[in-house]
Amino acid sequence: GPGRAGATFVTDLDAFEVTAALEPAFFSVNRTPSNRAGYCAGASNGYLYVFGGQGGGANAGGISAEMCDTVSAQCPNVPPDLRSGAWNSLGISMSDSRVYCDVAQESAFYFVAGGSNGTVALSSVDSTVQ
Repeated sequence: GPGRAGATFVTDLDAFEVTAALEPAFFSVNRTPSNRAGYCAGASNGYLYVFGGQGGGANAGGISAEMCDTVSAQCPNVPPDLRSGAWNSLGISMSDSRVYCDVAQESAFYFVAGGSNGTVALSSVDSTVQ
């Protein structure tokens, strides 16, 4: 996930879309979690999931946001924008607080692996169903 520039969080988030003509295109996504850096993320079923990396340090929680599929009052831009005010807690607590982790998804499961707890590298893996 985004990082830091000195004491400031870099909250820029870009989305990548492959168009019908198979031409790749990057888009800026404006509604990012404002105090997260070093997180890992995955997307499925119209949602973006973010794990760890809160406040510039390790965190055991996760959040999600609904991705827009049509233009509306809460989605002024066509995808890949995120629904306005959409970040919600997943209500999870991983076994280890993590920053700079990685995520893999299979079916309804997310596997959050490795990273650091802020002091040492982690070799553990957590999973959650979404």
